[in-house]
Amino acid sequence: MPAVARARLIQIRPESPNSRETAGLGVAGPSPEHVMMASLRVGQAHAVSPSAPPAPMSVRALLLSVFALFSAVMLGLAAGAVWMVISLYMRHPLPWLALPIGTMLALTIRGTVRRAGTGALLLSAGATALAVVYVNMLIAGVQIASNMGLGLIDSLRTAGVAMLWQLARMALTPADMGWGVLAIVLAGWLARRPPRRRRSGDKVTEHRFSHRPPSPR
Repeated sequence: MPAVARARLIQIRPESPNSRETAGLGVAGPSPEHVMMASLRVGQAHAVSPSAPPAPMSVRALLLSVFALFSAVMLGLAAGAVWMVISLYMRHPLPWLALPIGTMLALTIRGTVRRAGTGALLLSAGATALAVVYVNMLIAGVQIASNMGLGLIDSLRTAGVAMLWQLARMALTPADMGWGVLAIVLAGWLARRPPRRRRSGDKVTEHRFSHRPPSPR
């Protein structure tokens, strides 16, 4: 440090009684350089480190999420179509089929699309809700086709999504809504639970043979 700056620091820095006593005794007190370094160290010790920014989502994770969502939507639509075929074959609405369909969707999504957890819960519940809505819209389209003498595809195109949704809402009963809500809850619960781990056949066989009595010689 230059001599001029050191002299200014000595003039600015207030004198303490200890410094006067040490000056009188001829003992050199702490230099301004040491005082500045000590203050810097104290400031660094009390400084709060800024939190690291969250890591951005990678392209692979984003693609996997989009694929999982697409798979859940396709599974829900397929389940609703199968439900509609069974209802037409039985000539009677089957709202209780929401439970086995929700179970199958949850197990399929948990086993092939997403691991057990919150993501699988949301996907399974959404797919089950989509299947419930889709089957009611398809049944409404079938009723329009039978009344107007059109094919199913022509009736669906003519009615449109808005009209089919309105007809499906009007046809819903409290029992249908109850079965649907119960199926959604069941699908989410099954998708969140991790599958049970089973022992391999080799370990079971080894355990059985270990308890076999010794053969006589």
